[in-house]
Formats: sequence, structure tokens, C-alpha cells
Amino acid sequence: MPNVYWSKNAFASSGNQTSSGDAREAEESASQTLDQTSSNAIAIESYRNSLRGGATYRYQRCYWAFDMSS
Repeated sequence: MPNVYWSKNAFASSGNQTSSGDAREAEESASQTLDQTSSNAIAIESYRNSLRGGATYRYQRCYWAFDMSS
């Protein structure tokens, strides 16, 4: 069985938005981290915070690249 090596990763966030739909459709380049090495990195997150002036929504996603060559 060949070895599969993890080579790169990226974590992207929509940034804080005023609605869930806006957060889903927002550009993920609002916040990004490439090649994260932290052991407490979150793979995917849906965030909602209710405040007096309204709610804040954010989505974060991660992407991995694997080296499948032999």
C-alpha cells in the first residue's frame, strides 16, 4: 500500500456577517491561514452570536491537499 502524505492545508473564514445567508455567500478570503500547524485547529465551524444590536454569523472551512504520488 502506498504512503499518502498530507502536504498543505488552508483554513478560510467568511468573516462576521449580519445574516446566515450573507455568511454562506461571503468571500472566504476575508480571513485565511495557510499551512496551519496548530493542534487545536477547527476543521469546520458555524458560528452565531446574538448581541443587542443583532446577530453575527460566520462560517469557517478547511481544505487539505494530499500527495498521492508513489
